[in-house]
Amino acid sequence: MRKSSCLVLVGFALILTAPCAHAISLADLISTNGSITVDGMDFSGFSLNVVLASNGAAPTSPSVIDVASVTINSEAGLRFTSNFTAPAPNGQLSLNMSYTVNVLSPGMVLSNMTLTGDPSGPVNSPSGGGEVFSTTSAGNTLLSRVGGPAQTHGVFQTSQTSLVVNTRMDLAAGGAPGPVVPATFSFLNETFSQTAIPEPNTLLLFLTGVVGLASAHRLRS
Repeated sequence: MRKSSCLVLVGFALILTAPCAHAISLADLISTNGSITVDGMDFSGFSLNVVLASNGAAPTSPSVIDVASVTINSEAGLRFTSNFTAPAPNGQLSLNMSYTVNVLSPGMVLSNMTLTGDPSGPVNSPSGGGEVFSTTSAGNTLLSRVGGPAQTHGVFQTSQTSLVVNTRMDLAAGGAPGPVVPATFSFLNETFSQTAIPEPNTLLLFLTGVVGLASAHRLRS
């Protein structure tokens, strides 16, 4: 009986201490200058600017955008969830979201970023479509779009400890003569990989080994 009771208690302890991602509205993050910490990274400085909302497209309020931590394929970051929609026919919605990500763990740097989403809408139609561009201060531009090639993963040319991410969403619903369908996104994931900076002693040993191998190669020649 004691052993069974212990197992039950351990089970409850694991449930209570298991990590879980709680969503918070983008409005709360903006109004309180709040931040989200995920896997040794701090996300802060959130902002939202609605550029265009026409033909029935309601301006997307930050209060209806939920932000939560997410981990996908060992990359951690943020998920933005809402009903981003340009209604048919000919609705248009454009907005900009931005934030800053800082690495908190000493000796770690950001090495790349991945953008994923679920765009839907008119495909290969001049009258509509849906796409998201994420541009980083490291010079990368990632793209997720309907009916076309998507660059959803970008490696930073130089490792970053602090990064500003600007995300532009452009949605245009279909209308005659094209297919009359809305353009939507229901979520966006923006995740990051971290790598360790080699310690000075480790780097020195590595360089010494490279020089030694090069010298041995010259002697053999």
